[in-house]
Amino acid sequence: MEKIETFKLPITVLIMTQNEELNIGITLKSIINKFSQIIVVDSNSIDNTINICKNFQGVEIYNNTFIHWANQRNWMLENCNINNEWVFFLDADESINETFFKELKLKFNKKTLDINSFFINKDLFFLGKKLNFAYSHPKIRLIFNKNGLKYHAEGAREFASSPGNSLEIKTPLIHEDKRSFDHWIRKHISNADREVKLYFEKKEDILLDYNNIPIALKFRKYIRNNIWSQLPFAIRPLLYFIYRYIFKLGFLDGKYGFIFCINHALWYELLIDIKIIEKINSAKK
Repeated sequence: MEKIETFKLPITVLIMTQNEELNIGITLKSIINKFSQIIVVDSNSIDNTINICKNFQGVEIYNNTFIHWANQRNWMLENCNINNEWVFFLDADESINETFFKELKLKFNKKTLDINSFFINKDLFFLGKKLNFAYSHPKIRLIFNKNGLKYHAEGAREFASSPGNSLEIKTPLIHEDKRSFDHWIRKHISNADREVKLYFEKKEDILLDYNNIPIALKFRKYIRNNIWSQLPFAIRPLLYFIYRYIFKLGFLDGKYGFIFCINHALWYELLIDIKIIEKINSAKK
C-alpha cells in the first residue's frame, strides 16, 4: 500500500472514474505524495478500478452514476466531504510530474487574494505517441477556489464559471489514455450523440452572459456558434481536417498525426453531421 507523507499541498484532487483500471494507478502514483486530499468518484465500474484505488492509503471513494462531465463535477462539489478551499479536477487518464508540482507549489504559495483559479496546459498522447502538432490542448482551468465555482454542460464539453483572476501553470500535465482504440471510437460515438442533441436543442447560450467565463472561451464559443455552425454539412469536417493536418502542421507528427487527424478532425466531425442529417430526414417522414 502506498504511504502518504505528512505535508501536502492544501488542495483536494477530484477524479471521476468508470472502468479505468489501466489508467487510475498511474494517475494516483503521480499525486499521492503531493496533495492533502484525494477523492475518487466512480460510476459503477465493473473492472478493477476500485480495488486499485483502495491500494492507495487515504484515497476517499464515492460512487455516483455518470450523466455528463459537468453534472459529475458539480455533484463532487456538492456531495463530497472536501476538506480544502481549493480543488484540482484531474481526469483518470491524466498525471503530473515533479516539474509540474514544483511550479504549482511555487505559484500556489505566492498567489494573491484576487487569484481564484489556475490554467493548466496538457500534453496529449495518442496510441502511445505524444502529439506535438496534430492536436494542441487548449489551456483550461482545472484548479479552483471552490467558492462560486459551477460547471455547465454543452454537448460533449463542459465549461467552468468561477469568479476572480487566474494564473497559468506552464508545465503541462500528461493526458494519455491506456485503453484501446476501440474504446476511443466508442467514446466519440457517444460524444457525437451529445453534440447532435445540443444541435437540436437550439437553446440560448447562457454561458456567454457569464462575467466569470474567460474572454478566450467566449470568443471560441462565439466562433463555433455563429460561424462554424453555419457552414454546410460535410464541409466542416474537411475544413477542420485541413486546419489540423496542414495549417497546424499535424503531418509533422508522422503516421500518428495522420491517424489522429483522420479520426478526430474528419471522421468524428463527419459522424456528427451524418447523425444530424439522419435525424432531420427521419423527422420529415
